[in-house]
Amino acid sequence: ERIKYTREMTMELMESEAVDECTLHETNGDEERYKNSDFPYIGNFHKTLPTNEYGEVIPEEYENLLKCIESGDVEVCVDVLPDSSRLANPIAGIYVVSQGKQPFQIVVDPPPTIASAEMACQYVEVAWMSVVRDVPFADYGVSPLIKQAASDIQNMKGCQNQGRNEYFWRPYHASIDPQTELFRLDIFGTTRGPIVSQFLYHDIYIDGIPIK
Repeated sequence: ERIKYTREMTMELMESEAVDECTLHETNGDEERYKNSDFPYIGNFHKTLPTNEYGEVIPEEYENLLKCIESGDVEVCVDVLPDSSRLANPIAGIYVVSQGKQPFQIVVDPPPTIASAEMACQYVEVAWMSVVRDVPFADYGVSPLIKQAASDIQNMKGCQNQGRNEYFWRPYHASIDPQTELFRLDIFGTTRGPIVSQFLYHDIYIDGIPIK
């Protein structure tokens, strides 16, 4: 009886998750936009692929990655991707899974284009994160460097665009509170109070040794 019940429940779940219509995955258009430019594929994912001296992906290598993905064949991926490539599974997105929704049924909004004001804002934000990485979170309310970062970011047009993609980060407004609003994602619970390091909030283990 349990085997019969399990089979029926599995079939019922599969039917409820199945869809007949195609799922449309929009892109930001950068791949097509820059394909034949002086900087081909400059805005596209090319982690582990060979690059030139400026860190720009070699077009032929990126096109080999596309061949791999479009083929859906692991053996083709082994043939066309360089030995230096360490992508764990470049065709995972087209796999069929036995539980839950299929990967191709899950849709996220496309990121801003690489030449957009919104992406420029993100670059500046990440750069400032690097510059102030040694400033203690407790000093965010008084640090001149943090105040400079807040002023720089809040004055960028792309950082204030209310129409930008909320999946990646939230828009800044015209007056940022450095201690409670700088470098925050719009996720529940992350915008309340000052930033707290998770390494300080929780016990951590280094080589099996608990650090309080």
